[in-house]
Amino acid sequence: MKTKTRSQHSHYLVFSPRKFVGVPDGGILLAQDGVELPKAELTPPPAAWWQEAASASAFQAEFDLRGGERIWFSLFRETDPGGPFQPHHKSDLSRFLLCHCVDWAGVARRRRENFALMASALSEFALFKDLPDGVVPVGFPVRLRNRDEVRQALFAEEIYPPVHWPTHSWVPHRFRQSHQLSDEILTLVCDQRYNAADMRRTASIALGHARSASRARAVPAAAI
Repeated sequence: MKTKTRSQHSHYLVFSPRKFVGVPDGGILLAQDGVELPKAELTPPPAAWWQEAASASAFQAEFDLRGGERIWFSLFRETDPGGPFQPHHKSDLSRFLLCHCVDWAGVARRRRENFALMASALSEFALFKDLPDGVVPVGFPVRLRNRDEVRQALFAEEIYPPVHWPTHSWVPHRFRQSHQLSDEILTLVCDQRYNAADMRRTASIALGHARSASRARAVPAAAI
């Protein structure tokens, strides 16, 4: 697939529809500025791996609708790091879902609206306070000194924000600022599964715990 220029720093862009709409497998490679896409005959993904990935996707969809046990998460943690490294084409199921079952304009609109709500409520902790035109967010990243405390509070309310990404095992220790950011960053959910009420609830929980930590660290005026 070829597209208009989206970045002046690259010939190719890679997108993950698994992150945006939860299909079992597949990615999207875009070529820019007339660059040709590699020509290759791709084989289907390994059957055993794909069956587990499809199961994780189905269980996650069920969890999003009805709650319950997080069976999908255990399956996802097994299949995601164990995915094939060699190139394969996406499955017929993922291709069908992406081409015929997703309202992409609606997905983009809802994500941007949710991001704007979170940015308004959590501006003091937001890494990015607004979005350029045409940008659709994966999540809403915030920086919190008590990141882990806030994350556990959200877990207790069945809100599951991921951490992008732990760095201590592979980034040299001398890059202290990178490690500090990794220890404090949290990606709050703002995708199309959620509405404005969900965003206000998430922001309220996160804000309450983040501000309580800030007040606890403040120096009392009488002590100055």
